[in-house]
Amino acid sequence: MFFTRKQKGDLGEQAAVHELKRMGYKILERNFRVRNGELDIIALDNDVLAIIEVKTRSNEIYGSAEEAVDSRKLNHMLNAINIYLTKKNLHEMPVRIDVVTVDLADGENIRVEVIKNAVELG
Repeated sequence: MFFTRKQKGDLGEQAAVHELKRMGYKILERNFRVRNGELDIIALDNDVLAIIEVKTRSNEIYGSAEEAVDSRKLNHMLNAINIYLTKKNLHEMPVRIDVVTVDLADGENIRVEVIKNAVELG
């Protein structure tokens, strides 16, 4: 099955939201955009603000989904996180970055994996 990049991203994000809700996350925002950055999903997991990067793959030609959060991507995310925390006055809240990988490879079954605290925030 062929998906455009946008279709694949939308499908992956929908699957991620579904799984996160199933796990008890409370979704606060989706697609928070700032100059040079975007946060796919912002959610509460108990008392922690979880910033969730969704990576959807239908094959591994470009590497695994986990490998897609490189230093460049992380810098853009950190910029967006700081803007979000300032805008919402949440700098005192504990924050972590989770990655949700969505595998569409077999075309029939969608495999979703949530990796909590996937990126250390120093």
